[in-house]
Amino acid sequence: KSIEIVRKSDHLRDKLKSNTEKLLYYLYKNQIPVISDQSHIIAIIVGCGEKASFISNMLLKEYRILVQAIKWPTVARGTERLRI
Repeated sequence: KSIEIVRKSDHLRDKLKSNTEKLLYYLYKNQIPVISDQSHIIAIIVGCGEKASFISNMLLKEYRILVQAIKWPTVARGTERLRI
């Protein structure tokens, strides 16, 4: 449903793009390793599956923010990440 809403609204697409760019700016500024390919999806490299899961769970429990932990075997060991 959220994708349908964003597809129909130029304003929401522009805001999503702006928020993505702003987040990337602060991640780069703070030297946090990220993967981004000009889409709205950002991957923060954590490098440890347990740490990625811990951060994902903490963000959900404490802040109600859903960030997916991506772990081995989906990605190579040592490249585990958070997908925003």
